[in-house]
Amino acid sequence: MAAAVIARRATLAEFTDGFVRRPDVQDLMHRVAIDTNENYDPETPGAAVFDQVRVDLVSGETLESEQVRWARGHAFRPLEEADLFEKFGTCLDAGHARIAPDVLFGRLRNLEKISARELTKVG
Repeated sequence: MAAAVIARRATLAEFTDGFVRRPDVQDLMHRVAIDTNENYDPETPGAAVFDQVRVDLVSGETLESEQVRWARGHAFRPLEEADLFEKFGTCLDAGHARIAPDVLFGRLRNLEKISARELTKVG
């Protein structure tokens, strides 16, 4: 939650020691609490029927998100192509890949038509 609030995203870059140890992140992490319930989804054992974010403001006001049944990227709520590519690129960046994200992404989109050698070719 702290990563989402501070960086406005939660990619692999926000889960590095350097990011997590930042004073502003540490401060916010100590103010985040997780409330669980037993409103389990009969179709997905161990998962809640929905998730929701609630923010209690200093003013006393409470903000609540919509109830989210499936996260973005779930099979029932797939990512748009641009969002999928962005997520793919951040994963490659975190792994210090030697191949350009657009090149590998394009190859993976055509996986059934290429060889393993073509898939992993750098350049």
